[in-house]
Amino acid sequence: MTLWRYKAIRAAASGEVVSGELSGGSGAEVRAALRRVGLQVIDLKEIQGSGRTPDHPLARALERHLCRRRRPARAELFDGLATLLESGLPMLQSLDASLRTRRGTSTGRMLLSLREDLRDGSSLGAAMERQPAWFEEVEVAMVEAGQRGGTLPTVLRALADRHERAGSLAQKLAGALTYPALLTILGLGVVVFLSTRTLPDLIRVLEDAGVSPPALTLRVMAVGRAIQVGWPAALPAAVLLLAGWLLLRRRFFTPGSRAALLLDRLYPRVLRRARLAEVTSGLADLLCSGVPMVEALRVLAPAASHHGLAACLSQAASRIEHGAEVADALADERWFDAELLRLVEVGQASGELSPLLERLGRRLERSAARAIDRFAGLIEPGAILVLAALVGTVALAAILPLFQLQEAF
Repeated sequence: MTLWRYKAIRAAASGEVVSGELSGGSGAEVRAALRRVGLQVIDLKEIQGSGRTPDHPLARALERHLCRRRRPARAELFDGLATLLESGLPMLQSLDASLRTRRGTSTGRMLLSLREDLRDGSSLGAAMERQPAWFEEVEVAMVEAGQRGGTLPTVLRALADRHERAGSLAQKLAGALTYPALLTILGLGVVVFLSTRTLPDLIRVLEDAGVSPPALTLRVMAVGRAIQVGWPAALPAAVLLLAGWLLLRRRFFTPGSRAALLLDRLYPRVLRRARLAEVTSGLADLLCSGVPMVEALRVLAPAASHHGLAACLSQAASRIEHGAEVADALADERWFDAELLRLVEVGQASGELSPLLERLGRRLERSAARAIDRFAGLIEPGAILVLAALVGTVALAAILPLFQLQEAF
């Protein structure tokens, strides 16, 4: 299905011009649908195609990026839909109510596509699957299981809570990195300004007086000029580096290879804990929704943000299919330590695996949050020291020519 924006005239004598958005397989289909309700189309434009983007690393990376950015919007949407469904409204009316406050936005266009797909007979999970830039496979599997089990409001509420928790951890990490990044940019700005505006004037004065300029001053000026000239090429270079990294990782960093093992060792511990928290919480949510363990692991594998963890989950699903216990299937010391595996074994034996995984997810989230706080406590003073060193170096480069000029006279 494709989303179209139309402008039409009512067939009645009033000649009123109306506009809106409608989902349809083709322009002819949309025009026919509008004619059936008494509208004559005068302008029709495609504004959003549906369906998954081509199976390409960059396309998948873009989808994952958009999904991560839209987590707060999805949390609000899931919470609102859960409240409307709990109040007794049918799904279509709940979508209509959510759509009224979001018309003209990207969320509104997505909701309109969902509504049209539901009217065509699709389930909510199938409609969500056609919006890969909005919904992850984990969410689709949970919604489908909730629809089958009649627990859809509970599932939507769990998804809203999950996104709120993930968003708070991401915001904490972003906040820890923002202050040092601003100090770094400020320091580089000071270097560029002084080395391209102030220091050249001092060097000209020294040259007129026949005094050789200090080596430090010349080096600082060279660095400033390089930054001033080279920064426009930074963005294209970053894009090329990202594309090259994705291609190299796909070719050489295959699961189990030496390069992949080395990359796993270099992966920051705080990010490892955050990824494990997402996996354990997602696994608990899927099991609570009624998704079998093997299917839950296979759904979580593509959503894992690390290829090593994704391979570990896929292998665990295959092992469980062949009769292995959950703790034995997850026995990978790179990601799951002995304590965690022992807790999983106890939870499976007691029949309380899902609540135990939820508690493990919360525990890993708290551990990651503490690690981020410690990281912020270390990096902020370090950034201040780096800024002081940059400013001090530039100040010294400006003072040395003055001393040499004073000695010359």
